[in-house]
Parts: sequence; C-alpha cells; structure tokens
Amino acid sequence: EIRLRALEPGDARALATLFASGDGEGAPCRPALGECRRFVRSASCQERARRGFHFLLLTRDTNRRPASRPEAVPAGWMALFELDWGARTAEAGTWIAPCWRGLGVNAKAKGLLLDHAFALLGLSRVRFLVEAENTLSIRALRRLGAVADPSLAAGCAPLPFSVWRDDDQLS
Repeated sequence: EIRLRALEPGDARALATLFASGDGEGAPCRPALGECRRFVRSASCQERARRGFHFLLLTRDTNRRPASRPEAVPAGWMALFELDWGARTAEAGTWIAPCWRGLGVNAKAKGLLLDHAFALLGLSRVRFLVEAENTLSIRALRRLGAVADPSLAAGCAPLPFSVWRDDDQLS
C-alpha cells in the first residue's frame, strides 16, 4: 500500500530521518532538523498560496516490516511546484529513500502524484526534470506515459520529461 499525504508541521523529524537515509542526491533539503523544519514551513506557505503542494510518501509493506509494526512508514517526498494556473502546468519533484528504490514504489507514487495533479488540481501537463543517470526514475516515468519534452530537451540537464492528461495529449 502506497499513499501520499500532504506535509504537516510535525513532519520535519520524519523528513530529516528519511533524507539522512539517502545519499543526498535529489533530496529537497539537507537532513538537519532545523533545515527540515524551515522546509516544511515553506511548503505550508506554498500550499496556502497555491504555488506548490508537497507530500510525504507513505508505504505499508508487511514483507519489509515486522507484523507487529504494520503502520505506514515514510518512504519519500514528492511535490508539485512552479504551478502555472493559466497554462495548467506544473513541475514535479520526487525523492525515494534508497531502501525503497527498485521495488516499484517509484512508479506507483509518481502515478498518485499525477492523479492528484490531473484529477484534483485540474492541471493538463506535469514536467519532471530527471538526471540522465537516474534510470529507475526515467523507467518509472516512461511506464506512466512520459515522453522526453522536445521543447526543453536541447542542451538541457537534467533531462525534461512531460506527462499530459489523456484528453490534452498532443498528437
């Protein structure tokens, strides 16, 4: 089971622990508690202003956790930002803890983020910027129908991929 939950004021400690479990690549802030508190406050301000939406990725995997601890555990962070309400577009950022990479969590979580963007926010396009060496993320995006964005690809690093809502897909 995988779900997204909007970041809450009390999530700073969970984020600090989560980001400390990784290699630092792609995390939205360093794993220091003070920085994570500022990050959560900033995310809250962005959401109130409808400029960004940040989520804690939670998963419940009974194969990885003892049966006595079936509660949802943080597995990553995801966000929609750089929202352009007129064009109905946004950029997306995602970070999955290393222990959850390669297990299918990434594609499912990105799918949930896209569902939120298209169904709940009414966006028509979401762009992900992905480092070329991040093959797991690129594979997950391609499984979700993402295509390299030719309007941005020339000389761009990281690589831009876009996902359009089905009824807005250009042919």
